[in-house]
Amino acid sequence: MVSNFNRLEIIDYFKGLAIIMIIVCHITQVFDIPSPLSSMSSFGRMGCQIFFLLSGFTITMSFDKSCSKLMDFYKKRWLGLAPGYWLSILITVILSAVTILITGKNQLGTSLKFEGIIVNMLLLNGLVPTDANNLIFRGGWFVGTLTILYLIYPFLHKGERKYGNPFLYGCIVSSMLISAALFLLTDKVYSSCGDFLYFSFINQLSPFVLGILLYRNVEQGKYDKLKSFVFFILSVLCFFYPVPFRAVIVPFFFSLSVFYLLKVLWDKKLPIRSLLCHFGELSFPIFLLHIVFP
Repeated sequence: MVSNFNRLEIIDYFKGLAIIMIIVCHITQVFDIPSPLSSMSSFGRMGCQIFFLLSGFTITMSFDKSCSKLMDFYKKRWLGLAPGYWLSILITVILSAVTILITGKNQLGTSLKFEGIIVNMLLLNGLVPTDANNLIFRGGWFVGTLTILYLIYPFLHKGERKYGNPFLYGCIVSSMLISAALFLLTDKVYSSCGDFLYFSFINQLSPFVLGILLYRNVEQGKYDKLKSFVFFILSVLCFFYPVPFRAVIVPFFFSLSVFYLLKVLWDKKLPIRSLLCHFGELSFPIFLLHIVFP
């Protein structure tokens, strides 16, 4: 059996890796980086999929241990997301207003629409396909999507407890098919990411559910490094080349590669483990702060 301490340590390790990937991606979006380097660093946005995967894992661990009451579960999730997100929105709005007063233009490029701010304060921006989803606070789409995934988690848990892993497999397949249909209907079959359909909880459900599966099956069987490598290569190829439905395929393939990688490296002594674990412990505050400063 793997101790809970080691479980949390390895989760923090990958959270640290994920937040560094995201920071590198966003830095290249802000500064003028040569094209080949900026193209490669853009893959860092997949750190969000690592977070969704790890969220599915940790939320299952937490729910099994201490959340017998549904409202207690939601309260804990709300306290984990809302206060920091509210502070970040406040800072962003103030900075935007200051730049308008000084230069006559919102240098942050964010939206100051009142209704959008309210939707974000309620953490419901993941349900709104407008600029409220990601322009009130850059990166706010992640918080909105994660909120919805947390809201539906108890129902995923109930289905998984009743029907087992086949229920979770069905959720993954269904979410990918629905998401593919939405991309097809909106004529965005070759879309990569950056719009509401990609950000939506339906499209990001597969990494989250894979995280639940990871928690349920992490101590069972032998895990193939080759599988992790193959799925990673597939996700990279689909990310950089305009294959049909890549916006649906990439989150699944990449998360599946991380799924196997986590299991392969579970008991390994990983390099720079301590540093990345520290980053992982503070990953959400770092995520909020790094968005504001660029």
